[in-house]
Amino acid sequence: MTMHVPFTSTLSLDIYGSEGPTVILFHGGGWVAGSPAGIAPLAKAIAQRGAVVFNAPYRLTYAGGGFPMTFEDAACAVRFAAEHTTEYGGDPGRLIVVGHSAGAHIAAVVALAGDTFDGDCLVEMNDTLPMKLVGLAGPYNTDALEPLLEPFFGTDPAVDPEPWRLGNPFTYLDRNPDLVVRLIHGDQDQVVPLIFSRHFARRLSAHDYDVTLTIVPGADHSDIVNPAAYGDLTVDAIMR
Repeated sequence: MTMHVPFTSTLSLDIYGSEGPTVILFHGGGWVAGSPAGIAPLAKAIAQRGAVVFNAPYRLTYAGGGFPMTFEDAACAVRFAAEHTTEYGGDPGRLIVVGHSAGAHIAAVVALAGDTFDGDCLVEMNDTLPMKLVGLAGPYNTDALEPLLEPFFGTDPAVDPEPWRLGNPFTYLDRNPDLVVRLIHGDQDQVVPLIFSRHFARRLSAHDYDVTLTIVPGADHSDIVNPAAYGDLTVDAIMR
Protein backbone atom coordinates (compact mmCIF):
# COMPACT_ATOMS: atom_id res chain seq x y z
CA MET A 1 0.00 0.00 0.00
CA THR A 2 1.17 3.53 -0.83
CA MET A 3 0.07 6.52 1.25
CA HIS A 4 0.27 10.18 0.23
CA VAL A 5 0.82 12.27 3.36
CA PRO A 6 1.52 16.01 3.84
CA PHE A 7 4.75 16.93 5.63
CA THR A 8 4.71 20.71 5.03
CA SER A 9 1.78 23.03 4.36
CA THR A 10 2.30 22.64 0.59
CA LEU A 11 4.12 19.32 0.03
CA SER A 12 3.17 15.67 0.49
CA LEU A 13 5.34 12.57 0.39
CA ASP A 14 4.64 8.95 -0.54
CA ILE A 15 5.08 6.20 2.04
CA TYR A 16 5.81 2.61 1.05
CA GLY A 17 6.30 -0.52 3.15
CA SER A 18 5.08 -1.65 6.53
CA GLU A 19 8.04 -2.64 8.70
CA GLY A 20 11.78 -2.17 9.06
CA PRO A 21 14.31 0.67 8.99
CA THR A 22 13.19 4.15 7.97
CA VAL A 23 14.41 5.33 4.56
CA ILE A 24 13.97 8.91 3.29
CA LEU A 25 14.46 9.11 -0.46
CA PHE A 26 15.21 12.21 -2.57
CA HIS A 27 14.95 12.20 -6.38
CA GLY A 28 17.34 13.81 -8.85
CA GLY A 29 16.73 16.28 -11.65
CA GLY A 30 19.48 18.87 -11.57
CA TRP A 31 17.74 20.94 -8.85
CA VAL A 32 15.27 22.16 -11.52
CA ALA A 33 13.24 19.09 -12.50
CA GLY A 34 12.18 15.63 -11.37
CA SER A 35 9.70 14.30 -8.84
CA PRO A 36 9.26 11.35 -6.48
CA ALA A 37 7.47 9.50 -9.29
CA GLY A 38 10.75 9.18 -11.15
CA ILE A 39 12.35 7.23 -8.34
CA ALA A 40 9.24 5.34 -7.22
CA PRO A 41 10.44 1.99 -8.65
CA LEU A 42 13.48 2.18 -6.37
CA ALA A 43 11.29 3.19 -3.41
CA LYS A 44 9.12 0.12 -3.99
CA ALA A 45 12.15 -2.15 -4.34
CA ILE A 46 13.53 -0.89 -1.01
CA ALA A 47 10.16 -1.36 0.70
CA GLN A 48 9.86 -4.90 -0.64
CA ARG A 49 13.19 -5.72 0.99
CA GLY A 50 11.74 -4.71 4.37
CA ALA A 51 11.72 -0.97 5.09
CA VAL A 52 9.36 1.96 5.49
CA VAL A 53 10.23 4.39 2.69
CA PHE A 54 9.35 8.09 2.66
CA ASN A 55 9.70 9.22 -0.97
CA ALA A 56 9.84 12.99 -0.63
CA PRO A 57 9.57 15.95 -2.99
CA TYR A 58 11.26 19.30 -2.51
CA ARG A 59 10.72 22.69 -4.09
CA LEU A 60 12.71 23.07 -7.29
CA THR A 61 14.85 26.06 -8.25
CA TYR A 62 12.28 27.77 -10.48
CA ALA A 63 9.24 26.65 -8.49
CA GLY A 64 9.72 28.39 -5.16
CA GLY A 65 12.83 26.44 -4.22
CA GLY A 66 16.54 27.06 -4.26
CA PHE A 67 18.52 28.11 -1.21
CA PRO A 68 17.49 27.67 1.57
CA MET A 69 13.97 26.45 0.75
CA THR A 70 14.99 23.19 -0.93
CA PHE A 71 17.08 22.18 2.09
CA GLU A 72 14.28 23.23 4.44
CA ASP A 73 11.87 20.92 2.62
CA ALA A 74 14.34 18.03 2.74
CA ALA A 75 15.07 18.60 6.43
CA CYS A 76 11.33 18.63 7.10
CA ALA A 77 10.95 15.29 5.33
CA VAL A 78 13.66 13.76 7.52
CA ARG A 79 12.12 15.15 10.71
CA PHE A 80 8.63 14.07 9.65
CA ALA A 81 9.83 10.55 8.95
CA ALA A 82 11.65 10.32 12.29
CA GLU A 83 8.54 11.55 14.12
CA HIS A 84 5.92 9.43 12.36
CA THR A 85 7.65 6.28 11.12
CA THR A 86 6.45 4.15 14.04
CA GLU A 87 2.87 4.75 12.86
CA TYR A 88 3.78 2.80 9.71
CA GLY A 89 5.92 0.13 11.38
CA GLY A 90 9.23 1.89 10.84
CA ASP A 91 12.16 2.03 13.22
CA PRO A 92 13.11 5.64 14.14
CA GLY A 93 16.43 4.37 15.47
CA ARG A 94 17.46 3.26 11.98
CA LEU A 95 17.11 6.43 9.94
CA ILE A 96 18.65 6.23 6.45
CA VAL A 97 18.77 9.16 4.01
CA VAL A 98 19.16 8.32 0.31
CA GLY A 99 19.46 10.61 -2.70
CA HIS A 100 20.17 10.33 -6.41
CA SER A 101 22.07 12.96 -8.41
CA ALA A 102 20.99 16.43 -7.18
CA GLY A 103 19.00 14.57 -4.54
CA ALA A 104 22.24 13.03 -3.29
CA HIS A 105 23.69 16.51 -2.77
CA ILE A 106 20.55 17.55 -0.89
CA ALA A 107 20.54 14.33 1.13
CA ALA A 108 24.19 14.80 2.09
CA VAL A 109 23.58 18.31 3.37
CA VAL A 110 20.57 17.41 5.53
CA ALA A 111 22.17 14.19 6.80
CA LEU A 112 25.17 16.14 8.07
CA ALA A 113 23.73 19.55 8.95
CA GLY A 114 21.43 18.63 11.84
CA ASP A 115 19.12 21.50 12.81
CA THR A 116 20.63 24.06 10.42
CA PHE A 117 17.55 24.27 8.19
CA ASP A 118 14.16 25.00 9.78
CA GLY A 119 11.32 25.17 7.28
CA ASP A 120 7.55 24.95 7.18
CA CYS A 121 7.42 21.57 8.90
CA LEU A 122 4.33 19.82 10.19
CA VAL A 123 6.45 18.53 13.09
CA GLU A 124 8.40 20.35 15.77
CA MET A 125 11.95 21.48 15.10
CA ASN A 126 14.45 18.87 16.29
CA ASP A 127 18.07 17.99 15.69
CA THR A 128 17.50 14.80 13.71
CA LEU A 129 20.74 13.07 12.76
CA PRO A 130 20.37 10.03 10.50
CA MET A 131 22.51 6.95 11.10
CA LYS A 132 23.28 6.40 7.41
CA LEU A 133 23.61 8.31 4.14
CA VAL A 134 23.52 6.58 0.76
CA GLY A 135 24.56 8.87 -2.10
CA LEU A 136 23.86 7.72 -5.64
CA ALA A 137 25.82 9.49 -8.39
CA GLY A 138 25.83 12.76 -6.50
CA PRO A 139 27.53 16.11 -7.24
CA TYR A 140 28.54 17.01 -3.69
CA ASN A 141 31.08 19.83 -3.87
CA THR A 142 29.19 22.99 -4.78
CA ASP A 143 32.47 24.86 -5.24
CA ALA A 144 32.89 22.87 -8.46
CA LEU A 145 29.40 23.69 -9.75
CA GLU A 146 29.69 27.34 -10.75
CA PRO A 147 27.87 28.81 -12.64
CA LEU A 148 25.39 25.91 -12.85
CA LEU A 149 24.09 26.48 -9.34
CA GLU A 150 23.92 30.27 -9.38
CA PRO A 151 20.13 30.17 -10.02
CA PHE A 152 19.74 27.70 -7.15
CA PHE A 153 21.73 29.77 -4.67
CA GLY A 154 20.50 33.07 -6.08
CA THR A 155 23.93 34.65 -5.93
CA ASP A 156 27.40 34.74 -7.40
CA PRO A 157 29.71 33.11 -4.83
CA ALA A 158 32.27 35.86 -5.41
CA VAL A 159 29.67 38.38 -4.23
CA ASP A 160 27.91 36.40 -1.50
CA PRO A 161 29.62 33.12 -0.63
CA GLU A 162 27.55 32.31 2.46
CA PRO A 163 24.66 30.46 0.73
CA TRP A 164 27.22 28.40 -1.17
CA ARG A 165 29.02 27.54 2.07
CA LEU A 166 25.82 26.52 3.85
CA GLY A 167 24.71 24.46 0.86
CA ASN A 168 27.94 22.48 0.71
CA PRO A 169 28.01 19.20 2.68
CA PHE A 170 31.74 19.67 3.27
CA THR A 171 30.82 22.51 5.64
CA TYR A 172 29.23 20.09 8.10
CA LEU A 173 31.80 17.31 8.34
CA ASP A 174 32.18 17.89 12.09
CA ARG A 175 28.43 17.63 12.81
CA ASN A 176 27.53 13.92 12.54
CA PRO A 177 30.74 11.88 12.91
CA ASP A 178 28.84 8.64 13.58
CA LEU A 179 27.13 8.79 10.18
CA VAL A 180 27.76 5.73 8.00
CA VAL A 181 28.17 6.77 4.36
CA ARG A 182 27.80 4.56 1.30
CA LEU A 183 28.44 6.14 -2.09
CA ILE A 184 27.64 4.48 -5.42
CA HIS A 185 28.65 5.80 -8.84
CA GLY A 186 28.73 4.28 -12.32
CA ASP A 187 31.98 4.52 -14.22
CA GLN A 188 30.04 5.39 -17.40
CA ASP A 189 28.19 8.33 -15.85
CA GLN A 190 28.24 11.16 -18.41
CA VAL A 191 26.00 13.47 -16.34
CA VAL A 192 27.79 13.69 -12.99
CA PRO A 193 31.49 12.78 -13.22
CA LEU A 194 32.75 10.06 -10.91
CA ILE A 195 35.30 12.51 -9.46
CA PHE A 196 32.53 14.06 -7.34
CA SER A 197 32.00 10.83 -5.39
CA ARG A 198 35.74 10.16 -5.20
CA HIS A 199 36.34 13.64 -3.75
CA PHE A 200 33.51 13.35 -1.23
CA ALA A 201 34.74 9.92 -0.12
CA ARG A 202 38.26 11.29 0.41
CA ARG A 203 36.99 14.20 2.48
CA LEU A 204 34.80 11.94 4.60
CA SER A 205 37.65 9.50 5.13
CA ALA A 206 39.94 12.33 6.20
CA HIS A 207 37.38 13.13 8.91
CA ASP A 208 37.27 9.48 10.04
CA TYR A 209 33.80 8.67 8.72
CA ASP A 210 32.85 5.08 7.96
CA VAL A 211 32.64 5.58 4.19
CA THR A 212 32.67 3.22 1.23
CA LEU A 213 32.61 4.17 -2.46
CA THR A 214 31.33 1.50 -4.84
CA ILE A 215 32.17 2.11 -8.50
CA VAL A 216 29.85 0.17 -10.80
CA PRO A 217 31.48 -0.91 -14.08
CA GLY A 218 29.37 -0.14 -17.12
CA ALA A 219 26.70 1.79 -15.22
CA ASP A 220 25.52 5.19 -16.38
CA HIS A 221 23.83 7.95 -14.39
CA SER A 222 20.38 6.37 -14.20
CA ASP A 223 21.32 2.69 -14.06
CA ILE A 224 22.01 2.66 -10.34
CA VAL A 225 18.44 3.71 -9.47
CA ASN A 226 16.87 1.30 -11.95
CA PRO A 227 15.77 -1.89 -10.15
CA ALA A 228 15.95 -3.74 -13.47
CA ALA A 229 19.62 -2.82 -13.93
CA TYR A 230 21.74 -2.37 -10.79
CA GLY A 231 18.91 -1.93 -8.31
CA ASP A 232 19.89 -4.93 -6.18
CA LEU A 233 23.33 -3.44 -5.59
CA THR A 234 21.77 -0.13 -4.57
CA VAL A 235 19.16 -1.72 -2.31
CA ASP A 236 21.87 -3.83 -0.68
CA ALA A 237 23.89 -0.69 0.11
CA ILE A 238 20.83 0.89 1.71
CA MET A 239 19.70 -2.10 3.74
CA ARG A 240 23.00 -3.56 4.98
